[in-house]
Amino acid sequence: MSTKNIAFIIPSLGPGGAERVVVSLANKLCNKYNISLILLYKENNILYNIDERITIFNCSDKLLESNSFLEALKNNRNNIKTISNYIKQKRINCLIGFTTTSNIFSIICAKKNKIPCIISDRSNPNFNKLNLFWKTIRYLVYPKCNYLVVQSKLSKTFFSFVKTKKIKILPNPLAEDLAQKKDITTEKENIILYVARLDANKSQDTLLKAFTELEYNNYWKLALVGDGNKREFYENLTEKLNIKDKVLFTGRINNPEYYYNRAKIFAFTSKSEGFPNALIEAQYFGLPCVSTNCPSGPSELISDGENGYLIPVGDHETLTEKLNYLINNESVRKKMSLKSIAKAEDFHIDKVSSKWDQLISSLL
Repeated sequence: MSTKNIAFIIPSLGPGGAERVVVSLANKLCNKYNISLILLYKENNILYNIDERITIFNCSDKLLESNSFLEALKNNRNNIKTISNYIKQKRINCLIGFTTTSNIFSIICAKKNKIPCIISDRSNPNFNKLNLFWKTIRYLVYPKCNYLVVQSKLSKTFFSFVKTKKIKILPNPLAEDLAQKKDITTEKENIILYVARLDANKSQDTLLKAFTELEYNNYWKLALVGDGNKREFYENLTEKLNIKDKVLFTGRINNPEYYYNRAKIFAFTSKSEGFPNALIEAQYFGLPCVSTNCPSGPSELISDGENGYLIPVGDHETLTEKLNYLINNESVRKKMSLKSIAKAEDFHIDKVSSKWDQLISSLL
């Protein structure tokens, strides 16, 4: 095992794609490096399985709210000071930031301590709008990183203010602990599955409207795995659409494999994505997928008509059409299932973590 000390910086370990990716990479890379997870604030309900060799450090016990510009500067300065002190104490050799705020802190602290830094921007930058302050800071600071990891060609184009040679496109890895829970002996049920936060960008109302118009919705269930600020709105919508008894809202759960193993079809209706983890997971579990062709990610995972279908954003009529076709054609579902599984192999944690290790090793 290497004696090098690596630290990931991320706001918290709440539910989310970036958080799951950090945990997956940390769990794999701790076989070679001493790994720390630096959290800007403490998460009291961590759903991830984290290797006991990994050190977790919280900069604060709670999210620091900033009610003014001066208060924001003070909180950010305190975070930078706290992170910098931890770097010195633990003799960190390389910092890896995830998400915009953490990326900026990572670069500043790395420069301050004269160590290399890799940052990773996970969302679709064209849709992830920042205020003028953070946008300006990002423009000034991002070019000073050693590497910027993005998930798509679209994101790489957006960050044209960073030298091209510094930008690397690496996909999200499939979470190893979830992959181990795939069970091909589980009996499939008439379930259409959706896994994501319940918010406006994920546009679950598109799916609810499509489900209402299915030919055989009396014989099928719709499972929405996740929670969010639109949950009450969507629950009320199921009542208005008269499908309340057919739709299951699971909330946050730590066993999504229960539904991945049982569902027959996966639906995805986002308006924008960075790179959708849930879509990769669904493919690994062999689910034929119907997804919006949103920027960015789905078109790099789904070959339309081969391992799933791509539909226009917000088009519930086409979604209904594709879902009806899959419901009525078991042979098509089986063919797409095999091709989904083959595609998901590109995102195995061993393949993705090896690419990350190459970047890290090149800086040490």
